[in-house]
Amino acid sequence: MAAEVIMPYGDKLRSLGWWYAQLLGESLGKKYDVNGNIVYNGRIPVAAVGTTDMHSLTQEHQQGAKNKLVQFITVKKLPKDLSVICDENGVSGLIPMSRMLSAAQKANEEALASEGRMSCHIAMAELTPFHVGALMYFFFLAIAYEGAMADINAFDQPGVEDYKRILHEDLREYILGKNQ
Repeated sequence: MAAEVIMPYGDKLRSLGWWYAQLLGESLGKKYDVNGNIVYNGRIPVAAVGTTDMHSLTQEHQQGAKNKLVQFITVKKLPKDLSVICDENGVSGLIPMSRMLSAAQKANEEALASEGRMSCHIAMAELTPFHVGALMYFFFLAIAYEGAMADINAFDQPGVEDYKRILHEDLREYILGKNQ
C-alpha cells in the first residue's frame, strides 16, 4: 500500500497537514468505484511537520519501502523571522529561522532524491489567508480530478457513515440500559 506524506515546514502549517490527510483519506479511500466494482482505492495519508518530524520519519522515507510520496510545503517569506545562534563545525553565527527551515527542507529533499525517492515541493510566496486558501483550493481540485480519473466518488464517505451508524446505535443502547 502506498503512502502520501505531507510535510509542511513550520508549526503554523501543522493543521494544514492534518486537514490534507483527512481530505485525502475520506475522499479517495474507497472500496467501490462508481459502478459498484470493488477497487480498494486510496493510499495511507500521513501528516508530518518539518523539522519536528523530519528526524523521526526521514529514515523510513529515505531507506524504507519505496511506497510513498513526500510533499514538502514551504513559505518563502515568513511573517516574522527570528535569528538564532548556530554552531556548525567550529563556526558560529546568527542564522535566520527561515534559512534554517529552507536548508533543512532542501537537505531532506536531496537525501530522498539520492535514494530515488519521490517527492514534490510546493512553495507559497507568503503565509496569508489568501495563499493558504489558494493551496487548499489546489488540493481540492487535485483530489476531485484524481477521484474522477480513478472512477470513484470523491465526494461521499460511506466508511465514515458506517462507523457513525454503529457508534450512534451503541450510544442509544447504552441510554436505554442495554449495554451498561
